[in-house]
Amino acid sequence: MSKRVLLFNPPFARIIGLEQDYVPLALLHISTLLKQQGFNPFVKNLNITEYLGYVDYLNRKVGYEKFMDLYQAQKWEIHKEVSEAIEKVKPDMIGFSVLTAQIKIVNDLIAYIKSQYNLPIFVGGAGATLNTEKIKANIIYKGGINDLGALSEIELYDNDVLTNYAFSLEDYDGNLYFEHLLDNYKADGFGHVFSSVGCYYNCRFCASPAIWGRKVYFKPLHSFLRELDTIADRFEPSKFLIWDENFTVNNNRLREFCRLYKLNIPWSCDSRVSSLNEDKIKMMKEAGCYQINLGVESGCQRTLDYLGKGLKLDAIKATFDLLNKYDIKSKVYMLMGFPEETEADIMESIEFVKANKPDYVTLSLFTPYRNTSLYDECIKKGIIDSTYDESDHSHQSGRFIKMIHPEIDIDEIIKEVDAINAKCT
Repeated sequence: MSKRVLLFNPPFARIIGLEQDYVPLALLHISTLLKQQGFNPFVKNLNITEYLGYVDYLNRKVGYEKFMDLYQAQKWEIHKEVSEAIEKVKPDMIGFSVLTAQIKIVNDLIAYIKSQYNLPIFVGGAGATLNTEKIKANIIYKGGINDLGALSEIELYDNDVLTNYAFSLEDYDGNLYFEHLLDNYKADGFGHVFSSVGCYYNCRFCASPAIWGRKVYFKPLHSFLRELDTIADRFEPSKFLIWDENFTVNNNRLREFCRLYKLNIPWSCDSRVSSLNEDKIKMMKEAGCYQINLGVESGCQRTLDYLGKGLKLDAIKATFDLLNKYDIKSKVYMLMGFPEETEADIMESIEFVKANKPDYVTLSLFTPYRNTSLYDECIKKGIIDSTYDESDHSHQSGRFIKMIHPEIDIDEIIKEVDAINAKCT
């Protein structure tokens, strides 16, 4: 009889009331891999519940600054949901995905499950890769997961770190395993997809190179298209949101995707300005692309140079102009609060973004993550030391920016970003 595996997506946005009502992508793929390798998987999403909605960035900052206090107030209900899922599935083992900011919550849930059910537990994800020593479980997977055979003997492991250097998506066949999702989702909750993981670039603030080694792992294009066809047939989402770090990085693959994509469902994707040109944008529009999300980070040239983005403001503006020309919506990823950044730099950045009239701005506040260039810089400058715990922060909490820039009224700056989004909506 195949072993039953219950995978949990831990709470995060839910804790501050923010709705992220979509299928947990990593666990959906892990459950498919488990099924292919002879296990019987189930997926429970602890990040969704009733009465969630949109939360602006100022209130996100406030919420994430008291994140663990809010979790403590909600812990009884979350523990109850964990118990209900375990009693329903009767698993032989438990798995968690974990981001850095979820480490303390995952450790609490692991302790609860161990005390109540004494089940073996494994974890994976970015937080597990970057902070293996902070998590206590039978198995901690570091990096991408291909072979889950060790789970057949998970009881023999005790806080063992497994590293799989042979990660690949080449065997993915496009047939996701939806049958044992324990939560209900709206149709658009199934429209969130990805065709690759990893990134070739080396932005100074980003931990992706530490996780994926500056490589991009692609699903076979025909398999990804089969996945989209399956989702379209079964769930009929109104749009696809493609969550690759840079969907446009491979010219030939993008061209083939645009040629072969025949569904009457519009799609969006993330891109870098340097990966776009007019021919690409025109081709994407004709293939059904309705929005491109740009990792601009800053609208201040001094900050862009400091980050090593290799971008010029003229090139960013030219890309916005092209998106407007072809009637493609834009979302901008902004990041602020770097050690060498001034309030004047931040305001210059916001004014530049305003002038280009994006349809939405996603705001992050700088937090140093280990194995990044800016983490090392913060250590060298004495901004952080061995007592610094990145799991106490999140990319929207504002704790770190308040620590290194007490002279900046970050709340007033965040209000500027919220005002941009209010006008867009």
